[in-house]
Amino acid sequence: MREARLSQVELLGLKADGRSAYGDWVIARAWNAKNATLRLVDDGTVLADYQAAPCALALQSAPTPPEGVCAEAVWVQRAEEIPDVREKILFTGLPAKELVRAAQQGGALGIVTDYMPLFPGVRDSRESMRGVNRWDNDFCLPKNDTGLFAFSLAPEMGELLRNRLASEEKVRLFAQVDTEERDGMLPSISGCIPGSDPECGEIFVYGHLYEPGANDNASGCALILETANCLARAIAEGCLPRPRRTIRFAMGQECGGSTGYLLRHPERKARLAIVADMVGTESIDHARLSIWHNPLANWSFLDTAVLEILKACRAQFDPEFVWEERAFAVSTDNMLSDPCWNMPTVAMITEPALSYHSSMDTPDRLEESVMRRNAMVLGAFVWFCANFAQGEAEGLLPAMREQIERRAAGARTAAEKALWADAGAHAERAMTAFCANAEAPGFAAKQTFAPAPDAAAAQIPVRNVPGCLTFAPHSALRHSQWQPAWNTRLNLPLFWADGTRSLWEIACLSAIEEGETDAAARLSWLWEYFEVLAEYGYIHWRKPAQVEGKV
Repeated sequence: MREARLSQVELLGLKADGRSAYGDWVIARAWNAKNATLRLVDDGTVLADYQAAPCALALQSAPTPPEGVCAEAVWVQRAEEIPDVREKILFTGLPAKELVRAAQQGGALGIVTDYMPLFPGVRDSRESMRGVNRWDNDFCLPKNDTGLFAFSLAPEMGELLRNRLASEEKVRLFAQVDTEERDGMLPSISGCIPGSDPECGEIFVYGHLYEPGANDNASGCALILETANCLARAIAEGCLPRPRRTIRFAMGQECGGSTGYLLRHPERKARLAIVADMVGTESIDHARLSIWHNPLANWSFLDTAVLEILKACRAQFDPEFVWEERAFAVSTDNMLSDPCWNMPTVAMITEPALSYHSSMDTPDRLEESVMRRNAMVLGAFVWFCANFAQGEAEGLLPAMREQIERRAAGARTAAEKALWADAGAHAERAMTAFCANAEAPGFAAKQTFAPAPDAAAAQIPVRNVPGCLTFAPHSALRHSQWQPAWNTRLNLPLFWADGTRSLWEIACLSAIEEGETDAAARLSWLWEYFEVLAEYGYIHWRKPAQVEGKV
């Protein structure tokens, strides 16, 4: 970043101790792997080798004794039907994390899995992943207090082990794992191009580090650095004027890093954000660039602007350029579009991809033409937003209204169609505020709903913890039926919880957004979920009169 002539370049250390929370995100305890191997005892066949394929060892795996361990392999079909596993190694087709509790309680030594998720039209069969190990990054988060290790096998190695077990042989495995886990720090890095008008605020551009893939996500970080370098150089050489708004470029851990950065630097909360994640491949990965939009509760002119930039790039540089639009889902740092931050966020992601979270994701697969085009898109988009003013707003308005009409026409229910109209009106008000350097107004839904069915549903939840939830700080909730980490369905209702809406209104609005018609059914499970949130301090309850100032 310094070489790119950015200003205010700095490292921000976040605690990687498996305990400290940033919002509700806990950064995993610092972990280092030196070596690991898994082989059959009888003939020495190597099933997994960390030196040959680091993805073969699950993150946070605990060490074995230096001499390793020999143990019988036991097949486990379901976590609920686990056999006697004391001093044994479990083999499963499930994700390793799903067996951690049973393995620990049963006294197992470790877990071996050949789980490989399939993505229709992209990764259609295990056969296409032969020789490839899945990268298992959620085995024992945020710290390993179980003593277990886990290996991720390539499909053909899994088949070999399955066949051996199916022949009713007693199969013994040798495992040797050399790792360490300790309290540490995980830095985020940032730098900026200062704007000409401090009153205009900042634009936040984020990409996540600390994943092993070239596409996921060295590509996103490379795009950010190249965008920063090109813009800073053009400004220094007089080819471009200084932008109106400061452009802040940052990289750190996914979600926990961006949340920690904003909480440590509240004065740098941007007016809007752009995320680059998995932007380096397409044809080789059977993938296509997707634009992930804001949730309806935070719909923005940004959701139209990004499409107009894409169309301009296609017209000028690549007539065959195609992309997809995706409704909001908690998939990356786009979770910053949570209205609690008041920072609309769109993300550029090429997902799903054939190589996703696997040892296949290597630098030689990156497509230069895709990287160049996506860098152009990101650079143009950042520059457009950094200089956005009333003239741009007037030019964008027809496209915004056309987009809302298109969305409303595709609505699944009449209520959803009306909510899209409200979202369009909200985006226009927010755009006016953006141009005036004013705080964006909250979402005003014009729809009226039937009265709350009871006094409990009329209560108003008020959020205490910013950002999407994970429950990571609470070990007691680790095996709860409620698992909000990366769970759009459990986070989306919170986006409507603005401190004035009742639980019933939240149930109605979130049901509409997800195309459901039975708000009463949603209220039933939302009440149970929000009671858990209240018990653990994520929200507190207000009565309607308190909001109206009557008490």
